[in-house]
Amino acid sequence: MGREEYAAVLHLFSDIRTSGQDKLPHLLDQVMLLLAQMADILHQFFDSIRCHCHLLWLKTHTKRLCSPILKLSRQYTAQAA
Repeated sequence: MGREEYAAVLHLFSDIRTSGQDKLPHLLDQVMLLLAQMADILHQFFDSIRCHCHLLWLKTHTKRLCSPILKLSRQYTAQAA
């Protein structure tokens, strides 16, 4: 994750701590979008690994972790739209 994304996450969690209940659905939307972006980045990164066999285990298990996050975030954003 780059510095801009990291700053966005910190800002988002700061907003969550300081906001009232009325902003919570909007902040949840942002959290789901950030999760989807992070999962996409991990998918792309591990898809680019081709020749390092010792990283295959990490690649497989990270994709297993990311797939449900992507599925949930896509369902959530589809329902919100």
